[in-house]
Amino acid sequence: MVSSSFSDYLLHDVMAAVPGITARPLFGALALYKDGIVFGIVRDERVYFKADSFTDFYFTEKDCEQFSYKSGGRVVHLPYWELPEDVLEDKDELHFWIERSASVAEQGAKRQARLVKTKASKAAAEIDAALSAKPTTKIRAVLFDCFGIFFGQLHEDWLAAQVPQFAGRREEFLAIAEKSDRGDIPYGEFVARVASTFYVDAKEFENGVLKSARVNGDMLKVLNLLRPRYRVGLLSNSSKMFVGRLLARFALQTAFDSVTVSSELHSLKPDRKIFIAALKSLGVLPEATIYIDDKERNVEGALAAGIQSGIVFINAKDCIAKLHQAGVNFQ
Repeated sequence: MVSSSFSDYLLHDVMAAVPGITARPLFGALALYKDGIVFGIVRDERVYFKADSFTDFYFTEKDCEQFSYKSGGRVVHLPYWELPEDVLEDKDELHFWIERSASVAEQGAKRQARLVKTKASKAAAEIDAALSAKPTTKIRAVLFDCFGIFFGQLHEDWLAAQVPQFAGRREEFLAIAEKSDRGDIPYGEFVARVASTFYVDAKEFENGVLKSARVNGDMLKVLNLLRPRYRVGLLSNSSKMFVGRLLARFALQTAFDSVTVSSELHSLKPDRKIFIAALKSLGVLPEATIYIDDKERNVEGALAAGIQSGIVFINAKDCIAKLHQAGVNFQ
């Protein structure tokens, strides 16, 4: 059971600054919701947050207990972990943990929705057929890289500002980042490895990267110019968790028609596989798509995958001019 005084303390004091938080009774416990999706459970005045295989690291490293109950003589474990006391007492830090667990819960809800759609396999077959259909040169979509276009190289930028001589050790960072980007290690482990390698606090690194992030306002304007006429997608060599948190921080979750992230596919640009996956997710032909990236090798990979046109990003003004040359109509 959860006392009314403790639930009032949680909702109206500890979590009051976080928008969208509500609670409902749940079989003698209390379910915590963010924007209508369950992300936490309160039982016996102990708070549990949802985690998956990519985020449970944050809890296990602090020896947190997993939520469980007995049913039919056996113990059933649910993907919820007890929140560390120090997090519950730090409202700023708590906000990040709520957003992370809410993101896990949202992605789980989306996966469940996809499972119950009986026409999913038919839709995939139709997309496959479209990709092999007769080519067309009419541009219908623009696919963007993320970092170097809408944002800087956030992890590197933070380390460069905090770690003396980081430039001379950059290859060490890139080796760890590649494992995370490919999905070989979860984002939490990436944070821990980088923190250990460069002698920085893991929490300060993780939170500092997000807090210091700045979005390219000029490119958001380009995005808004494209949206009424074209489908737009995001394709990034990165961690799904980090990209999700970053987009949420700037309220860009719905800014793109599709978001494809390398860690989900265990494939990195410029591999052909990741471009084909992005095209399928966006629902467009390669011949009707333009790809934009700040790295020339990735643009070359897009062209090798059959994408109609590629642009090496320099700045927003140059990008607009090259999009116009490639057949994009901004009128």
